[in-house]
Amino acid sequence: MPSEREISFAAARRLDASWPSKENYIMMTTETTDGEAILQSLVTGKPVDPEIAKRIRERAHEITERLRRVHGTMDIAVPLLREIRQ
Repeated sequence: MPSEREISFAAARRLDASWPSKENYIMMTTETTDGEAILQSLVTGKPVDPEIAKRIRERAHEITERLRRVHGTMDIAVPLLREIRQ
């Protein structure tokens, strides 16, 4: 049976492995800050800072392009609507 110290060490290694890399942590922090700015804008009715809006649009564009590279153009809604109308 492992000792208490060995169990603690194993738990610490798992915890350490679950922490995001520095690059991912910075990205998550930026995304969280941007999300909070959007929520604040919705609550107060004030416009989003232009720099934050630009960052969000750029990130959305990158995600869209990545999805297109992986899955191709996902043209589902328009053909379905046309089919329903016929």
